[in-house]
Amino acid sequence: MVHEVTASYTPQHNGLAERRNRTLLDMAGCMLKGKGMPKNYWGKAVSTAAYVLNRCPTKKLKEV
Repeated sequence: MVHEVTASYTPQHNGLAERRNRTLLDMAGCMLKGKGMPKNYWGKAVSTAAYVLNRCPTKKLKEV
């Protein structure tokens, strides 16, 4: 694992993280809406979405 930094306030330079964050928000929103839960459960829904995504298999990245 390699820590890489990007320029401040330039999300276009951090596409993978931005995409993962969007996926988390979409999943959390679907969980809340699907069960009719109030928005004050938003934090729990995001935590649950992260828990689920971290346990999903992914493809190995090519060597850089």
